[in-house]
Amino acid sequence: MLVLLALCAGLSLSSAMVCLPGFCDHIEQPVLDCKGGIIQHAGFCGFYNFCARIEGEACIAEMHIRGVPNTAICDEGLECAPFLVDGTEQGHRCVKKSEKPVAQRLVSPCETACQRQSLLCTISMVVYQGQWFAKCDQQGNFLPQQCDNTNHCFCVDPITGVVQQGTKVLGSANC
Repeated sequence: MLVLLALCAGLSLSSAMVCLPGFCDHIEQPVLDCKGGIIQHAGFCGFYNFCARIEGEACIAEMHIRGVPNTAICDEGLECAPFLVDGTEQGHRCVKKSEKPVAQRLVSPCETACQRQSLLCTISMVVYQGQWFAKCDQQGNFLPQQCDNTNHCFCVDPITGVVQQGTKVLGSANC
């Protein structure tokens, strides 16, 4: 009950903010170096100017605290749209009005066969002699030479990771 009372009092006070004449006269407006436009007279008591958010920057769709100015407003031609990552809203971003909502897909580091066999993606509580974790190239394919935990190296198929028979040697293999 006390929390509800405090919340109601805070809301009442924030909506009752009054800007007295001359209240901001002694404050100087800082020089702005904006990448986009300037929002005029939108700060506290309509005194401050601030930089508008440009495409791709975070924004605030709605300000829920009355009396507090929203300084995260998108520039002209843009709007504040939900930013989705794998279908889950992760805040808002400024986008062109025709391009909403913004969605991204997180790239898993364990998508290819090689990546799934790498140390990063393999959970192993058991260590055995001859155990190896795949080393992958930038495309996620197997590097031609792989090595196990006994310093034996061998050649593998770059796509499937199948070990080529007769290639296992102590030290570097000629793949």
